[in-house]
Amino acid sequence: MKLLALAALALLTTAPDPAALQAQYDSARDREERALRMGDRAAAARAHAVVLAAERHDHRPASWHGGRDAPGFALRPGARAERQKDARLAAGLAELGASYRGWAAFWVHDLGTGTWAGWNSDALFPAASTVKLGALAEALRRGHAPGSPLWYDLRQLTGWSSNLAANRLTVRLGGERVVAASLRRLGARASTYPGPYRAGTSTAADAPRPPSHGHTRVTTAHDLGRMLYAFQAAAAGNRYVQRTTGLSRTQARRGIALLVHSVRGGLLEPYFSAPVAHKEGWMSDLRASAAIVYGRTPRIVVVLAYRPGITAAEARALGRRVAALTLD
Repeated sequence: MKLLALAALALLTTAPDPAALQAQYDSARDREERALRMGDRAAAARAHAVVLAAERHDHRPASWHGGRDAPGFALRPGARAERQKDARLAAGLAELGASYRGWAAFWVHDLGTGTWAGWNSDALFPAASTVKLGALAEALRRGHAPGSPLWYDLRQLTGWSSNLAANRLTVRLGGERVVAASLRRLGARASTYPGPYRAGTSTAADAPRPPSHGHTRVTTAHDLGRMLYAFQAAAAGNRYVQRTTGLSRTQARRGIALLVHSVRGGLLEPYFSAPVAHKEGWMSDLRASAAIVYGRTPRIVVVLAYRPGITAAEARALGRRVAALTLD
């Protein structure tokens, strides 16, 4: 008991090496799950104190209280695949993208009609946390649900984009290649998942302005749109998508509910009055948001913004302008 308390105190008072932080988290999570299986609530609470201490170094929001709860969501109908380009919306997105002082990419897909529009949507951008959607899908596909030893990690990955949880999930699922394969099953064609996230840091058809960057974990706005479409279509009962993704209707709905009940904010969610299932990504030079907006009909909206020195305020302003173009 004293050793656990000392470990938690050490994590709270120092900035540990990322590998050591991950090891502390993994060990504490294992002890916590073992204690829960044995019905030892006191031991579970002690282990969870170490988990929380590690998560604070991974920038867990103070407002976040999600744990082993299983949030629900009444899915809105609508899952038409891409059909026809919305030329007017595409022109508006192009104007926004061309006027942005950095590099931007957009993708919008109306799931009620199948119409779509994009700008720079096949250009490779740093992915940051957005490709954690692959780990989410793979864990759900394997049957991890409320009560599973990995459910807590899934809740943190989707809730506040925990790097610690993403890395633990990736190892338990079989490694980065497994998650990369999951991205492909979701429809991503160019996205990568080359290795673990750093704990404690939280040729294309449409690429008129691809950014120059040195990141190896990459994605495109269109890829993120395809992945969200796969979740929605599987959740809506599309059997072909269920076969290709390996996600059942229940599993896909569970994934969407987790994304709906994540920390509020980002580039898009604040600008819609409807529920939003969203995955955010951010780095020192990138802000990204991939969302399903459950308005009158569901609509996928993706915004990527890249610029060395980018500020959260300028990225949110760009997201607000994209949201204004897509409002019903």
